[in-house]
Formats: sequence, structure tokens, C-alpha cells
Amino acid sequence: MMKNYLLILFSLTAFLSFSQTTYNGNGNTGFGGVIGPGSITINDDGTTITLEVTRGSGEFNDALVIYLDTSTGGRTSIDADVNDQGDDLRRAISSAGDNASVLSFPAGFEPDYAMAIDTNFGGLWSIPETGMIGDNGLVYQTSLNSTLTAASDMTFTLDVDWTELGLTSIDSFKFIGIYLNAGNGYTSDEAFGSSIAGGNVAGNDLTFTSNFEYSNTLSVSQFDTKNNIKVANNILFINNYIGDLNISVVDITGKKIKTLTAYSDSNTLKMPLGLPKNQLYVMHIEGSNFNKTMKIVIR
Repeated sequence: MMKNYLLILFSLTAFLSFSQTTYNGNGNTGFGGVIGPGSITINDDGTTITLEVTRGSGEFNDALVIYLDTSTGGRTSIDADVNDQGDDLRRAISSAGDNASVLSFPAGFEPDYAMAIDTNFGGLWSIPETGMIGDNGLVYQTSLNSTLTAASDMTFTLDVDWTELGLTSIDSFKFIGIYLNAGNGYTSDEAFGSSIAGGNVAGNDLTFTSNFEYSNTLSVSQFDTKNNIKVANNILFINNYIGDLNISVVDITGKKIKTLTAYSDSNTLKMPLGLPKNQLYVMHIEGSNFNKTMKIVIR
């Protein structure tokens, strides 16, 4: 790993490559069109994940629960074993109360955290992987700094650090959102990440069929050299890549002009080349999962 060496030797300046993805609700309107026609936009600065929720025409009179799958293992369902009614948001996560439902998750989705939000508060709780969960058995982790203060708010934001989910910014997480009455567990048909047919769930059981996934960076297998590597103004830019880099530059006679070794940590790597202008060069870049050779002219 040559990151510190490179910073000293070549005076690199790194700046964060913000990731932003918008996820739409499932379109249902059983509770008046609050989140079904709404959306969640997720932004990430490498440290903090920010969720911006935009509602539909209905006002935010109930609770939104976002189940998060961040690691291997977790609950395959929220069933009678999960019955934390210590407060309204714990009841919402547990889908408990007079209209309790069993929520079964799609294959490969096993939540270990849940965000729960209403006009009073937004927080993050961890979900024990096994065992009975009674009152206050869901473990409170942190506030989400929710900006939702009135049912009429059209948008609000939540934020959580990657570390609070046991993750780093090179990781990803899956999620499903559901909207329900936190006082009695009466569940709507409005959701993020899964279609729900047949009207409001109410106290019936519900099987989710799909989920969303958020990732700040492209995975190794997805690295796109065409769109993520460029040279401009005598500077090499490499975006969305994590790992070691070996870079060599030769002139048209084959004489080696520069050899650079770097480590990129998923931010945009901005590397001044310092090459003489108005000349043709051949640059070869080698990463852990790609090789790219390109002709460049420095103007």
C-alpha cells in the first residue's frame, strides 16, 4: 500500500466521489399515497449515508420502517418471536399490536437493523439474529437526526454513519421499507423495494418478493475503464476504484517517461502527471482486475 508515499511524492489531492441513487415506492396508495408514490434518495460522502424521503400526496401520519440487511445472517421473518412493544417505533419494527402481521423476507434478505421514523423521532435499532424479542429487546443504536417534524412535510432527511451499521463505504446494504400504524401494527400496502398486491395488509401476513440494494462504489467486477479513467489538463483521474495501481508512461520512441505506484480507496484519485506538453504518449494502467492502455496528448 503506497497511499502515504504517493501523497508525499506526487502531492496528490483526493476529493470525495459522491454517490446518489433514487429508489421509488411501489406505487400503492392504501394509506393515502404517502410512500407508495414517494421516493428515497440516498447520498453518501464516504462517511455518512443520508436518506432523503419524499412523500406522495398523503400526509405522514404513521410510521416508516426500513429494514436493513448489512451482513450474513439475520432474521428471515418478523414473526411472533419478535414482539417488542416498548414504544411505538419498536412496535412498528416488530409489526406487533392488535393488527400484528408476520413479515417474511425474500430469499437472501435477512435484516439485522431497522430504521423507524415518525413525526416524533427517527432512530436505528439492531435486531437480534435469534431468540425471543420482548419489550425493549430491540437494541437502540443511534438517532437518525430526522428532520421530519410535521405530517405535512413534503421531504425529510435521515443520516447514519457507515460505522454505525458495522460497514465501511466500500460495502453495500439491502433494504425494504414498509409504512404502517405504529399504534396497532395495521400495515399498509405502501412499500419500498417490494410490490404488494390486494390492498392494505392490515393484520394479515405479508411475504416480500424483492428488495433494493445500495452501494457507494462499483464492485470489482463492474469496474468500467471507459467511464472511470480519463486524463485532462495534465491530470489523471480514476474514479470508483479500490486497490493498487501501477501506471507507466512511454513516449512514441518507447522510452519510459514515468512510473507511478498508487493505492486508491474508492474516492476520485487525482494525480498530476507533469508531462511536457504537445507530445504523444502511451499510458498503461494496471489494477487488480483490469489493464488499460491509452494514447494521450497533453495540451
